[in-house]
Amino acid sequence: MQITVALEGAEPLRFECADNPVSRRVCEDILRGRTYPFLPFVDDVQVVFDVGANCGATTVHLARHYPDAQVHAFEPDGDLGMASVLPRSVNLAESELVQLCAGGSWTQAHAIDRIDVLKVDVEGVEVDVLMSLADLVTTMKIVYLEYDSRRARRLIAALLEPTHELYVGSMFLDQGEIIYLRRDFADRPEATEHLRSMLVAALTQER
Repeated sequence: MQITVALEGAEPLRFECADNPVSRRVCEDILRGRTYPFLPFVDDVQVVFDVGANCGATTVHLARHYPDAQVHAFEPDGDLGMASVLPRSVNLAESELVQLCAGGSWTQAHAIDRIDVLKVDVEGVEVDVLMSLADLVTTMKIVYLEYDSRRARRLIAALLEPTHELYVGSMFLDQGEIIYLRRDFADRPEATEHLRSMLVAALTQER
């Protein structure tokens, strides 16, 4: 289905998504910057990776905010829901053969030596993605992540916290959405100021 999303300070955006209320809501939240908020104080963004791009809402959202960057989207099957490359009780009824490639091998093959903004939503293999891109972790200024287990949460912290700070997140025992910020950007006064404005805006919306 085609939806029209009202955007603050920009023309309404027309976007194609799956024909169901969940898909519409998820895409609207992404395109309005609620799921993956734009951090304007992070500059010199040249390479963006959207890993687990689904129908492309995050890809469009990031491309809008980083018009001069190379934006790479990776998705084996853009069907919104619980699809995963891991067999789980929620997705055993249907299957599809897909070809996978390790992120590190792909970046080397395409001569990519930096990832400024990384978004990962891959239904259970988020640690595998991060580990495959371990050589480029220090280049990542912003990392948007969804985790699906407490083990993944701990491993993500071990991989990122030597160089990054947990900026903000919605965290539960076995699931959550988190944003890590590289320390040189987390130390900027603008990082705290922007976080404060995000929290005020969230509280205002709740009222």
